[in-house]
Amino acid sequence: MDQFDVSNLGFLPSECIQTLPIKFGFLQEAVEKMPENISGEDYRKYIEKLPNYDINLHNTDDLSIAECKFMYSVLCMIMNRYIWCSGGKDANNHSLLPQIIGIPLFEVSQRLKIAIVLTHAGVDLWNWHLIDVNQGFSLDNIETNNTMTGNVSESWFYKIMITIEGNGGKLLNELSRIDNCNLLDLLSRLEVNIGESVKIIKKMYDYCDPNFFFNNIRIYLSGSVNDSLPNGVKIDLSPIKKETITLNYKGGSAAQSTLIQVYDKFLGVTHNDESDKFLLEMRSYMPKSHVDFLCQVNSIKHYVFSSDDANLIEKYNACVERLNSFRCSHLGLVQAYIMKFIKNVNNDKNVHGAKGSGGTNPAEFCQNVINDTVQNKINK
Repeated sequence: MDQFDVSNLGFLPSECIQTLPIKFGFLQEAVEKMPENISGEDYRKYIEKLPNYDINLHNTDDLSIAECKFMYSVLCMIMNRYIWCSGGKDANNHSLLPQIIGIPLFEVSQRLKIAIVLTHAGVDLWNWHLIDVNQGFSLDNIETNNTMTGNVSESWFYKIMITIEGNGGKLLNELSRIDNCNLLDLLSRLEVNIGESVKIIKKMYDYCDPNFFFNNIRIYLSGSVNDSLPNGVKIDLSPIKKETITLNYKGGSAAQSTLIQVYDKFLGVTHNDESDKFLLEMRSYMPKSHVDFLCQVNSIKHYVFSSDDANLIEKYNACVERLNSFRCSHLGLVQAYIMKFIKNVNNDKNVHGAKGSGGTNPAEFCQNVINDTVQNKINK
């Protein structure tokens, strides 16, 4: 599975780098200082006092892929804190990134073949470590490497999705190689596995405060496509190439999880045109190796339908029901953490208006994929 960057924890690496090379120690310090009382213009002034970009000192060619992942995570967080730390009112005045942030971010994103924006990979997949290396992977034994607020709500928000990814990763290898498997047994284990993820996602309420999420975290999940950034975000690459690039990317979305799309692909769950268009677009925000894995997953739906095996059909439908339960639980989070507060459209921190950070109406989108999922059960 190495060719797809898949580990025994699925799309999570088996472990994440937690320290940048010494020459980028000032960036490590910059991300570690974010949770402190350096806010608004003070944080921007802090970033603008970082060393000027030097092509001989600050190139990323010698970084390992693991270091690139950590660098990507760190720089995406610094970028979003730099742009949004004073709310939406002056974000556009700071849409040209300092070169010391923008150029390394451009370089590592190119190597990782991932969008230059804060993604699910940046805050979840590549942003965790085990608390006790002698214990196994679990929600109670992981911690995030970095957050943008320093608040437990933000860390918990990421940890829930990290744990779901690690839990789902247990079966990824088998879901992609079904030729010689006992399909009934695999579906039985998939039903249990998705059921475990349902229990995990419901734990979001334990330590992630809805009010803090909406008013303090959500703005930092923004992309470069936003009414407060009419011209996107720009990076001046002149030290390495004679051009300035403009970033126009949507913000973070749970739809950027390759794992959930693997479930859809394996079970043959299809969606209406509008939902399908958005889900396909979200693949451009995933690591390319993970998309490559997704593309080689085959659907079992036609085989199950044609088998006339009542037990197999029953177990297939049970998996679809579990996936539907997961999506219903996600809709519950959207209602509690976003829609409940959406009336505050004039709040300067609510730069998404009535939309989600990914650019959709979140409740409507979630309800549509729920309706699509349940309609894919096999009735015979």
